[in-house]
Amino acid sequence: MLEVFRVMQPGGDVYLSCPDIKKLCESYLEHGCEDLVEDRLQRVSKYTLNGYPASHFLNDMFHQQGQHKNLFDFPLLAALLEKSGFSAVEEITEKDLLDRFPGFPERRDGKQTLYVRARR
Repeated sequence: MLEVFRVMQPGGDVYLSCPDIKKLCESYLEHGCEDLVEDRLQRVSKYTLNGYPASHFLNDMFHQQGQHKNLFDFPLLAALLEKSGFSAVEEITEKDLLDRFPGFPERRDGKQTLYVRARR
């Protein structure tokens, strides 16, 4: 985030999305992640946990073929952004992101995803 902050023009906004560890943990505790697996299957018909139970969804989110290094909730991501110099950090919705960037593909993944905007 330090590098993103460094190369941005003052007044610029950065938009981020990542798995929301709070939503994932709540799903695990309340539903064993079955609700998130059902949600994913509605969006990605070929999604599979390769025979593992729904609770394995957490591992899939943590690792996602090596694409994720950390998972965040809003307070943790906001702290990282603020320590990197960003201000006006706010949680937004996918709709807010799509309103700003209409060409961005809709994901409909709000049950598992954190969306954030921060200002340089």
